[in-house]
Amino acid sequence: MKLKSTALIFSLIITAAVFSGCGDKSEDTDISPEISTDNSQKSDEPAKPVLSLSNTEAGAGEIAEITLSVSGADEKWSMCGLHITYPEELECQMKDVEEHTIDYKLGDASENSMGSVGMLWSEGLPDELTEKHLSCFFFTEMFSENQGYDGEIAKFYLKIPDDAQSGTVYPLSYYFPEGDLFTDSSQNMQMQEYAFANAVDGSVTVK
Repeated sequence: MKLKSTALIFSLIITAAVFSGCGDKSEDTDISPEISTDNSQKSDEPAKPVLSLSNTEAGAGEIAEITLSVSGADEKWSMCGLHITYPEELECQMKDVEEHTIDYKLGDASENSMGSVGMLWSEGLPDELTEKHLSCFFFTEMFSENQGYDGEIAKFYLKIPDDAQSGTVYPLSYYFPEGDLFTDSSQNMQMQEYAFANAVDGSVTVK
């Protein structure tokens, strides 16, 4: 692997550790040997990305599959770093408990991803989350150019309590501390501000 790619994955790991308060481990997909410096976008129209979390159903004791998707930014984004919140009654499924890495699967929007990291924020949650009895995980990935597509970015997995009552709705949302991002290769802050301001919440409903 070339030095630039190694540095990229290392930076993703550090980003996840810093903003999740967790350990470090990366999960890479189709890592390119070089990072291009071409900052061109698909068109001159400004991207207006809309992030959205799915509304899904699952039975008590089952594992709900939730998705993070984006529209309005096809081939116009190059990196994301996002905190997703969910009620503490739900249990985030883990890839490695000791390393705090969560189980996830990249979607079609992430086909060209150079690397990604998903981690549980297990310690030091801010009061504004703990007071609302919310848990949180962090997901980040990067592309060599503006190669992020519209569509499903990633799937995540949350277990519903065994004693959950039918009809119970668990809200899914975002937490945007300083350092979170959704932007293009030129680090367009207007694009990021639009994405955060228009992000759509999701939910898990018990069948």
